[in-house]
Amino acid sequence: MPEKYKATLEGIDLEIQDITDSFKKSIAKHDFPFLDGARLEDMGQTAHVIRFRCFFYEENYDMHEDVIQLLELQDLLELHHPKHGIIKGSIESLDIHHNSEFLKTAEVDIGFVEQLRGEVSLIENLTDIGPIIESTFINAKIEQMKELSTDVYGILGEDALEILNVELDPDLGFVDQFTSIVGKPRMFLNQIDSMIGTAKAALNTITNPIRSLLTTYDYLYNTGSHMLFNMSSYMMDVISDTVERYSLSHNSRKIAPVRFTESFIEDVKTFKDVTLPQTANHEMKQAAIDVFKKHVQIIMAQQAALDLGYIYAADEKVRQIQKRIEKNKSFDVLGRFQKPDTITPQVIGGTYDISSAPLGSATPEEYKVSSLITIDEIERALTNVRTEIQVSVEGARENIVLPVLPPSAVGEGISKIEPQIIEQMKELARQLFLHANEIKLEREKIMKVEVENESPLHLICLKYGLDYNAADRIHAINNIENPNFTKGNIGIYAR
Repeated sequence: MPEKYKATLEGIDLEIQDITDSFKKSIAKHDFPFLDGARLEDMGQTAHVIRFRCFFYEENYDMHEDVIQLLELQDLLELHHPKHGIIKGSIESLDIHHNSEFLKTAEVDIGFVEQLRGEVSLIENLTDIGPIIESTFINAKIEQMKELSTDVYGILGEDALEILNVELDPDLGFVDQFTSIVGKPRMFLNQIDSMIGTAKAALNTITNPIRSLLTTYDYLYNTGSHMLFNMSSYMMDVISDTVERYSLSHNSRKIAPVRFTESFIEDVKTFKDVTLPQTANHEMKQAAIDVFKKHVQIIMAQQAALDLGYIYAADEKVRQIQKRIEKNKSFDVLGRFQKPDTITPQVIGGTYDISSAPLGSATPEEYKVSSLITIDEIERALTNVRTEIQVSVEGARENIVLPVLPPSAVGEGISKIEPQIIEQMKELARQLFLHANEIKLEREKIMKVEVENESPLHLICLKYGLDYNAADRIHAINNIENPNFTKGNIGIYAR
């Protein structure tokens, strides 16, 4: 008869035999059309399962009822295994065999599953800021259409109604389509036409992308009875395209959000405050200049918020990939760097290309993030954008006190209360602020350090108070060719 061993399950003494340990691997099989075989991905081991048989005879026969009662417990059980020592886990199955010849005899087969040893490193996903910021961006455009129409009415009064109800062709010249407008309103339109020409000429060698979010939005004015492409539509379309071209001109800087936001904002401000005319010799022309510049500022703030939202979202996807890379060992037990055989498909040279996993409905392919954005970069870029949003809000507030509108001023295109564009611009700022806070709370702080002389990454860890094992994680967040000869500006986890 096989040898029996002494064991204890949650304080119940057992005599066990036929002990088996089951170890399995979890292998993901990726099949490809028209190829024989599959690419295998090792997902680690499944749970360790221990199976054994225990016996309950005569005087200890009733103890098998105590084992059955253990199934009702939700907490982990403690098994004193004769080979493995103390093991925490749960009973997966109980099979009881009663002997027909001996009434007080029970043989119980137990399947016991071991609890995972160590801690699970969960990869938590932050809120996807891309689609959220896109939705608010579109809402801000809708409200800006109303704000622009209100501005025109505030300047031209009743004459604005006739102008706003003229349907325009976006492919034809602007002022030539207003054949019946004369006098001061005509001077206003002539000045707008001049600035539209200037805007169209700015960076005209850059083509607005087909997949741009702006291509999904039609700047249609609501007259109350129907929708039409009017003066406000024409202006919004031209200004938005121009500002987007300035954004596209800095695509190479989107890997560094602070430099991108600073350069983009500075260029649009130069266009607004230098390229466009600043003063005019007639009040109508001056009013046209002021309203045009006001909406350049608003659209610039909207575009900056949208771009920063995309950058944050791209950074979060890089973070998810790098958290998986961190699990791969870069060094062997002797501390020698072992070059990985494969590179994660979406991470090439530390850069994540969003075109492989686009955000939202229409994300430009040029958005890329180099390694991880530091907390300092997140805050500074956010400050740059929120500052411009605040300037836009203050500009919109100048029109809070409006003339009493006559009954003929119908339609949703003219605002009668505090402009809703203010609320939408505040919402853009709020969403970016909340996402930045979410990042700061969830992510470990990364700081940049300058390594002047080539040094092993392990020594750099020790110098800055990090564990020796942190070298694996630091290597994952930097594009270091050989960690044994680390030099230059690198990111490390702050302690």
